[in-house]
Amino acid sequence: MNRCGEMRPNELTFAVSISSFLHLYYKHLIPQLHGLVLCLGISLNVFVGSALMRGYVDLDDYRGLARVFYEILDKDVTPWNVLILGYMKFGCTSEAQRAFDMMPMRNSFTWSTLINGYIENKKLNEARFVFDKMSEKDVVSWTAMIRGYVQYGEFMKALKLFKLMLNSGSRPNHFTFSTVLDACAGYSAVLVGNQVHACILKSGFPLDVVLLTSLLDMYAKCGDIEVAFCIFESIPARNLVAWNSIIGGYARHGLAERAMQEFERMLKSGIRSGSIARSMWLALMSRARRDCSKWNLHIGARPSCIIL
Repeated sequence: MNRCGEMRPNELTFAVSISSFLHLYYKHLIPQLHGLVLCLGISLNVFVGSALMRGYVDLDDYRGLARVFYEILDKDVTPWNVLILGYMKFGCTSEAQRAFDMMPMRNSFTWSTLINGYIENKKLNEARFVFDKMSEKDVVSWTAMIRGYVQYGEFMKALKLFKLMLNSGSRPNHFTFSTVLDACAGYSAVLVGNQVHACILKSGFPLDVVLLTSLLDMYAKCGDIEVAFCIFESIPARNLVAWNSIIGGYARHGLAERAMQEFERMLKSGIRSGSIARSMWLALMSRARRDCSKWNLHIGARPSCIIL
């Protein structure tokens, strides 16, 4: 940071600079900026302090994070939130909970940060305990808790929580519906999936590629392969996830010939597979009794991928 004559950087200069450095991959300079702030006697307000704290979180610097937090004199909710976020990232769940309990005020982001932190640290019971304590649950917190259950294979708990969400009057968003469809797919709950599909249509949400792909994956995994194919055909710009879902759906239900046809169609469309399960393709080759060389496939050195 260049200083000429009497011009000195102020709090805003540092706050913007620190945030820019994080986005420009110069986060290794955060400690130097912190030292410069102290050297120039710049007031460590919530803007500068919170920016520095985020920098130390990105650097995985536990001590730096705590040091800046205690250097901020007048704290609002923002540095507290960053502190909890950092502690959770470092796996220090007890410290995060302690900070949460000490906070003079909290907002919805505080609660979601604590819930997400427990989920990422594989502590679903603690996450649910915090979630249940929330007096006003928004769509972000509902979706975070549902996603946590899905992430760790607790599909029935995810579906039950979604039912509670609907009964509470909270309105799901795109991310909620996509997550719940993943739960239906994981639990093979096609009847619930049908109801969620109807709920999406009734809600008036546009069926973008994310929702369509989630619907496709749900129907394919639940065995309703013809509906899955109809949804697949309705996707205007099919990505690799959509192709993998329909091909995997056919393969999973013993329709090797259809899977092969879709695989050929995928290649002709210009989509190239980055990483497809080797076991699925070996099973396809076996069922279809095709020689692997006909497909001009080269099985990579890594056990889970095929390089085209």
